[in-house]
Amino acid sequence: MRVVMSVQIKKNVSIVEMTREATPKEIDACKLVYCGHGSWKDKHIQENVERYI
Repeated sequence: MRVVMSVQIKKNVSIVEMTREATPKEIDACKLVYCGHGSWKDKHIQENVERYI
């Protein structure tokens, strides 16, 4: 089963859109930051992404 839906590679970060919530092991290993539940175009997702970029 595929977990990653899309990846956007930026200068200092990579944005990974997943089909399910990341496990604690994945979060630690990949240094993931949770930005919310929903679509990439959702306003709250965009606001949360801007906080970390």
